[in-house]
Amino acid sequence: MHRLLFGLTFTGFTWKESISLPPYQSWYKFEQIQLVLATKTLFASLLSDNVTFEKSMSKVQADELFTFFKKSPLFRWSDANNDCEDRANAICILLDEWKVSNCKGWVFSGYVFKKIGYLKNLWKYHVAAAVPVKTENEVSFYIIDPATCASAVKVEEWAANVTDNPHSYYCLKRGTVYIFPKKI
Repeated sequence: MHRLLFGLTFTGFTWKESISLPPYQSWYKFEQIQLVLATKTLFASLLSDNVTFEKSMSKVQADELFTFFKKSPLFRWSDANNDCEDRANAICILLDEWKVSNCKGWVFSGYVFKKIGYLKNLWKYHVAAAVPVKTENEVSFYIIDPATCASAVKVEEWAANVTDNPHSYYCLKRGTVYIFPKKI
């Protein structure tokens, strides 16, 4: 379930009560917002692109792509600090050449937004290629990142997996976006 609040979409929360909060008010009594926390990451919709795609794939196909890239000698997946931007970019370029719809998933530590929240390996951010996957009647974006996952996983699961201490913030950008500007 996704609900938009303060420009962020909260994923994995159970809403006990929906309330309207006045704009520009920086404090609220805890009793006003009754959320049951079920995730370590928040979807930053204001940072995300409106990602469009021509066709989606099955989860089996996404896992086959994942395995292909995991076994490729071009990538050192065991090296936690070997330029995730370059790996994601190379994968997206190959997927473009193969006419496979793609984008990139980005996850940021709270540090980037001057908030609490840390990623694993003390990363300030992490990025990986993503592909649209159709399961039943829903299309979700699955991340291809053998450095942090054992298979292709939904972007929100991937973002939570690389989050060490809540909260992180994740978004989806076009596959051609190489890196964010210094000031987000």
